Amino acid sequence: MAIGLLKAVLSAGIFIGILWNVGGDLIIGIFGRELTVPKYLVIAVATYSALLTFAMTIVGRPLMRVIAGKNAAEAQLRSVGSHLRERNVAASGSQREVDQHRSLSQALDDVTARWRDLCVQLMRTTLVSQGNALLAPVIAWVLCAPKYLVGTMSLGEVAQVTAAFVIVQAALNWLVDNYTGLADCLSSINRVASLLLALDQLDRIPPGPSCRLYDGNPL
Repeated sequence: MAIGLLKAVLSAGIFIGILWNVGGDLIIGIFGRELTVPKYLVIAVATYSALLTFAMTIVGRPLMRVIAGKNAAEAQLRSVGSHLRERNVAASGSQREVDQHRSLSQALDDVTARWRDLCVQLMRTTLVSQGNALLAPVIAWVLCAPKYLVGTMSLGEVAQVTAAFVIVQAALNWLVDNYTGLADCLSSINRVASLLLALDQLDRIPPGPSCRLYDGNPL
């Protein structure tokens, strides 16, 4: 991710100069008066990237919680499975064995549900990121169309500016392209941090037969 971020910064710094120099200013006639938008392509790519990043943060906000729930459900399934494997149930079909297999089935159903939630969330974030890949070139051509139609920008310059626009917006949208990986990383960090906090709380509890954890389970 760090290498990708460095590449994004360098790409934005290099190709934004093309938008600055080749794109130039945009002159708009409004009610008989001329309004000049300086370096309008630079302003447009920054605004577009900010809006897309904001959209990704809104759509992908539940992703970290969904990933944490999926990891917790998988850990619970492994715990129940290990418990069943280690215990020796003498009478096959006993009530205890039935209860243990029921708990295993419930844990497996929970894992399936959490994976389903994760797939839905990944589809939503993918829709935003891949939709941007299709939309960005169209926006660049539309922005260049006024200057091309009046003859102040050649077709070659339009193609050059469009390519630079796509590269710059991709660099500025680094968070959009790496949102899923960041959410997965932060979810793992939060899980480890929660474990460390729980261990610290255990160290502060004085020893004793009546001592209990915060969740009500005996030590």
